[in-house]
Amino acid sequence: MGVEEEIRALLDGGLSPQAILADHPYKKSTVYKVYRGALTRLVPVTLPAWHADLGQEIEEKKFGHGQTEKVDCRLRNSAAFDLYVARCGLQPAWLRGQWLVSDERFLLRPGESHKLRLELKIPPGLPSGEYDLRFGLEGRYLGPGTSTSAGPECTQWSEPVVIQVLSSTALPRP
Repeated sequence: MGVEEEIRALLDGGLSPQAILADHPYKKSTVYKVYRGALTRLVPVTLPAWHADLGQEIEEKKFGHGQTEKVDCRLRNSAAFDLYVARCGLQPAWLRGQWLVSDERFLLRPGESHKLRLELKIPPGLPSGEYDLRFGLEGRYLGPGTSTSAGPECTQWSEPVVIQVLSSTALPRP
């Protein structure tokens, strides 16, 4: 049995990706890849009210210590209401609950999308390895008869992607 089949069997047995990573020596990127595939295979997929696409190339890219990278993201509003975005940003695992915030303030009508370019800073002393990276937004949905000053703003997060951070000497040369 291959690694992906073993992970799929563990997921089918009811374990979460976090539980698998805590108890087994699998790579984080492989566990999440199998998990995303299992979700689309086992459960009818319904899009959330909004969707952020960080692009597959970010998972294939290698990041170096002390590096600052621009991350392209496409945010799409799938809800029947307008989405008012006050702030958005990235939450890498090494920030432990904090996030790199960008004050954007824009309105997305139903079905519209908006392209963002966010900055990701890799700390110089960060150990090499795989890290979760999530996109988050702070905003609210505007229904009929509401304004941007009505209703609470809430922060919502995308599913994580896994990025690889390597030492500068281990990075491939351009």
